[in-house]
Amino acid sequence: MEFKVGDKAVYPAHGVGEIVGVEVKEIAGNRISFYILKILDSDLTVLIPINNINSVGLREIIKKDEVRKIYTILGKKTSSIDVQTWNRRYREYLRKIRTGSPFEIAEVLRDLYNLKSDKILSFGEKRMLDTAESLLIKEISLAKKISEDKVKKEVAKFFKKPVKQLDQLAELDHHDEEIVEEPEDEEESKKGNGRALQAKSASAKSKQSKPAKSSLKKKLSVV
Repeated sequence: MEFKVGDKAVYPAHGVGEIVGVEVKEIAGNRISFYILKILDSDLTVLIPINNINSVGLREIIKKDEVRKIYTILGKKTSSIDVQTWNRRYREYLRKIRTGSPFEIAEVLRDLYNLKSDKILSFGEKRMLDTAESLLIKEISLAKKISEDKVKKEVAKFFKKPVKQLDQLAELDHHDEEIVEEPEDEEESKKGNGRALQAKSASAKSKQSKPAKSSLKKKLSVV
């Protein structure tokens, strides 16, 4: 496999980089040619011996049709190592990331997201989740020729958490309380309005009765 200046390539555990040049160095009397690889997500520059790229794992970006396989892996909800201790899990995840294989990295991302839904991740696990997600999103973005934000949304769809049953029950209970209270408030309001109307009616009757008495007195005095 050969690369030319301007090509994108994946360097295991570091991610996608660009071949920015070729440099020849003399080491122990031997002239050795190196690819100068600039990692895209950092300021890191790596010199990779051209005759040694297979052993270090330098490879091309995956093809667009291979993204489907990655998404198939992300969609699987089972994990074969979630019952292991933290140390064993960490070593297993680290081994997979160091292979540089996007399919192994997809397994790490899936397993950590599934684990995250059941327990609080340790600091090391959170950092590894972020690393796996960053490596995968960058490569898928280049393979599909779409923005990283769009890839993030596509990946996030595999890990959407449903609303927990307890939350749903709490929401229903709250709704029921509001429904029960409304008729009581309305009834009290009606009673209050009824008392106000009775008071107004009594006041009106009282006002009406006073002129009637005055009129009667006048009639009596005339007679």
